[in-house]
Amino acid sequence: MAVVTEPEAVSSALAERLIETVYALILVVTVGTWVVVGLAVWIPLLVRTTTLLAAAVFYATLFRDQARVSNAQASVHYAVHFYIRGFDHFMAFYRKRHEKQAPVGLFEPLSEMKWKELAIECIWVAGVWALVYVSFHSVKVALFG
Repeated sequence: MAVVTEPEAVSSALAERLIETVYALILVVTVGTWVVVGLAVWIPLLVRTTTLLAAAVFYATLFRDQARVSNAQASVHYAVHFYIRGFDHFMAFYRKRHEKQAPVGLFEPLSEMKWKELAIECIWVAGVWALVYVSFHSVKVALFG
């Protein structure tokens, strides 16, 4: 059995501290990025799902199609929890950083999405933010010239 000398113990502790610092830096960067990017995606997702829920309720009122309302409610439930689930996902990764298998499961519905559907989602997000920008810019020009 090898005896660990003091310089080796200090070197090992320093290496461990460096690894933990890198993990903490990764956590700060990913959570900080999620704060901005996740919010930018979450708001248009909420807009779309609540609009579709309202349309489904109206449609169900006219044609008694309760299944459409149930699907819309499930979409709203996913959308409402989307942003928080992102933070949970990154924190789970950090808590399980010493395990070989990384946690998965943040974007289950997105993993089955085809590239055309993803492109449409990206266009939707860009369109919502473009509409918000144009609206606020128009109000600013109208009020302040």
